[in-house]
Amino acid sequence: MVAEPEQVPASLRFAGLYSNPPIKIGKDALHQLLADWLTRLDPGSRAWLVVKQAMGADSLQRWLNDGGFPTSRAASKQGYRILRVDTPGPPPPPLAREDLATIAAHTGGPWTVLGRLSGGFSDTVALLGRNNSRAVLKVKEGAWWREQLNRLVPVTQELRALGYPTPEVIGCGSLDEDRSYLLTSWTRGASPASPNRRQLDAALSAADIHRSVRPSADRDWSAMITMFLNGGIGEHQFHPATSAYARQALAVLPKPVPSLPSGDLTHGDFTFRNMLFDGDDLSAVVDLEGFGTGTVAVDLLALLPFLSDPDHRRVVVEHAVELTSADVVAACLCHRILAGLDWASQHVELLDDAVDRAELLLSLLP
Repeated sequence: MVAEPEQVPASLRFAGLYSNPPIKIGKDALHQLLADWLTRLDPGSRAWLVVKQAMGADSLQRWLNDGGFPTSRAASKQGYRILRVDTPGPPPPPLAREDLATIAAHTGGPWTVLGRLSGGFSDTVALLGRNNSRAVLKVKEGAWWREQLNRLVPVTQELRALGYPTPEVIGCGSLDEDRSYLLTSWTRGASPASPNRRQLDAALSAADIHRSVRPSADRDWSAMITMFLNGGIGEHQFHPATSAYARQALAVLPKPVPSLPSGDLTHGDFTFRNMLFDGDDLSAVVDLEGFGTGTVAVDLLALLPFLSDPDHRRVVVEHAVELTSADVVAACLCHRILAGLDWASQHVELLDDAVDRAELLLSLLP
């Protein structure tokens, strides 16, 4: 497959890179180009660069090493260097041929794996192609996902009928006893690093549609939050770096914990990293498979850490209060603070981010 750089999906990852870098575009432009593409390599993969010694091969090797791209000289001949750039980490497992055969049988024909996609954390996520069609494949670990994905299909159809921009489900099913797959249409777009007001308004409008869909109560986010807040979190031993923030959240938590409304569709991870925009237009809301029922406040408040403008944060909180109540919003914010601090107490490398997020969310309590 051949494509112009701007036609390559930003989330696509590669198992290798082979290049004679365009040295003559200038040092700054070259460094930016290499940084952009090297960071899109899978863990455990390699890049091979052919550079003439007289054109700065040795200085480029030093820059790559200093920049966190472990680079060694693999070969040298007739004034040229072959540089090998290694990406740390174990390589991701390839998709098994049997898995692709199962998916092909379920969806009416074979697919070609075009590459891996970023995101998904523990999931295998890949871009597939069939003729001119593109699709996103996600492999879910755990037997319980089988029924959850089956429930997703009618919910997605209802959302799309209401104009909600979530990708069409092409197919889903079992790969074996513990693994299931979800195949959805691919949508072009990018997640904004710092959303503007038009992008925020588009996200708020999408969240409003959540209130028009009433999924089954097999996965109730409101019940999970209430159980967490009532389940002894007040006696939990937090990491010393986070305990003061936990005490602040517990002090302002409404008592008794309010009964959170339920019934609205709840995405569960309604963040800007799960939204694709074409300019200011919201082209897709993805990663919907963890959906459940609950309150729209859960999804609205998930937007807050991605907003840099204080006025935009205020808009979100006020909108959530308008649709629910101040007590519901306070309870949901306290849940996000305490759950984040609890997770960081078990994963100390996340402490700084958890503290920053706790400070932000505490300042937004209504």
